[in-house]
Amino acid sequence: MRDSAAPTYVGLDIGTSAVRCVVGARDVSDPANISVIGHGCSSNQGMRKGVVMHIEDAAEAIIQAITEAERISGVQIHQATVNVNGGHVTGINSRGVIAISSPNREISVETASVSKRRPPLLSCRLTAKSCKCLPKITGSMVRIT
Repeated sequence: MRDSAAPTYVGLDIGTSAVRCVVGARDVSDPANISVIGHGCSSNQGMRKGVVMHIEDAAEAIIQAITEAERISGVQIHQATVNVNGGHVTGINSRGVIAISSPNREISVETASVSKRRPPLLSCRLTAKSCKCLPKITGSMVRIT
């Protein structure tokens, strides 16, 4: 097994025909780069057109891809960034406003933190389920008049 103190990055792509897992770590010679240290791939018989049809088969494909990536990388995988795609997955961009009450009109770390915690006001279909809201604050969105 590799040094467990060194941070690793794991990506898991759950596709209709295959599940792929990749493990990366900071390059020792150039810490700005991430090197692939392991990968795994398994055929996925549990999905059709991006939708889980047979959960046992899909779960087995995920386990096989992760197990292969662990074996090749020498790293035990506990968490991953997961990609799931399909016609049922959608994203909505939304803009919000937050009052800046400081006299110098600066956006403090606290103000940014509050805006990240505030849930967005969205209108969506009644059948839609929201799994995760990902806030993004960019300089181009800040307008002070």
